[in-house]
Amino acid sequence: MVQNLSVDRQYKQWFVELKDKIRTTQIKAAVAVNSELLNLYWGLGKEIYEKQRMANWGDTLIDQLAKDLSAAFPGVKGFSRRNLFYIRKWYIFYTNIGIVPQVVALIGETPQADCLDRISQLVKQIPWGHNREIIMKCPNIESALFYVRETIQNNWSRAVLLNQIESRLFERQGKSIQNFQSALPGPQADLGSEYQIMNSIPENLKGNLPSIEEFEEELREPDVVG
Repeated sequence: MVQNLSVDRQYKQWFVELKDKIRTTQIKAAVAVNSELLNLYWGLGKEIYEKQRMANWGDTLIDQLAKDLSAAFPGVKGFSRRNLFYIRKWYIFYTNIGIVPQVVALIGETPQADCLDRISQLVKQIPWGHNREIIMKCPNIESALFYVRETIQNNWSRAVLLNQIESRLFERQGKSIQNFQSALPGPQADLGSEYQIMNSIPENLKGNLPSIEEFEEELREPDVVG
């Protein structure tokens, strides 16, 4: 007689535990994808900026690069002309030497190079679409980092983030960033970032190991077609 395991209590308990393990692995994979994607974008933004400055290629570089990258990686999103402009702007926004000292003063006696490294770690804890909206709508690093911090601490969706920016939350309560040091990555940053991103992943995504494209789409961070 074939045993019906679907009604076996021990089997059902084991299956629940196994399913949780698989989902945890899938979520960690999604978190890793987000981290690697933003590391790629940050490095790409830096290289585009430096090539334009040193080789004097101007905006022609982005036009050509968008065409060549899209041809070389036809199944990968994120390489449109407009998105490459955003990637370059993202890097420049947070490395503007004329603005960074204001943030250094908030952090304390921190070398500028170390400050920039810690800021880059901080902004990589939120999805690309959030980052893109922040740099397009915030006039300076101080207000931008305020919204980055609030997004991380409150697990804001992009819609909530936009609403808070439009309601001028920074002007209302964040003129001076309090406890700014605690917003920067520390020894537990990976765990905190993973927890926040895990909570933002829709249930239907948790059933599949995502690619970079799927992860961005399910987080409602679609590529902006240029």
